[in-house]
Amino acid sequence: MYQVAKAAGYSVGHVICLLRVADNGLPELEHRYNTPKSEVNWLEAKNPCGICRKFLTIITVEDKEVYSELQKFNVDLEVVRAFAPTHEQITGLLEKLRTIQKENVGL
Repeated sequence: MYQVAKAAGYSVGHVICLLRVADNGLPELEHRYNTPKSEVNWLEAKNPCGICRKFLTIITVEDKEVYSELQKFNVDLEVVRAFAPTHEQITGLLEKLRTIQKENVGL
C-alpha cells in the first residue's frame, strides 16, 4: 500500500485521512443511500401500481392557482401536466409568460 500511495504522490498524512474517510464515511454514505432505496422498495411493494408516480402527480392548491393562470394564457395544460413539472417549473413558466406579455404590451 505504501508503494502505491507513494507512486500516486500521496503522503502518509493523505493516506491516513483517506483511510479515516473509508472507515467512517463510507458506511454512513451507504446507509444514506440504502435507507431511501429501501423505503421506495417498501412503498412500491405495498402498491405495485407505482405509488411513487402518484406522489409525483399530486397537485397542490398553489399549483391549481398557477394552472388557472396558465389557462388564461391559452396554455395547453394537458401538455404541461404530461411532463410532470415541479412547482418551481410551473411557476417559472408562468413568470416567463408574464414577462413576455409585459414586453409585448410595451411594443
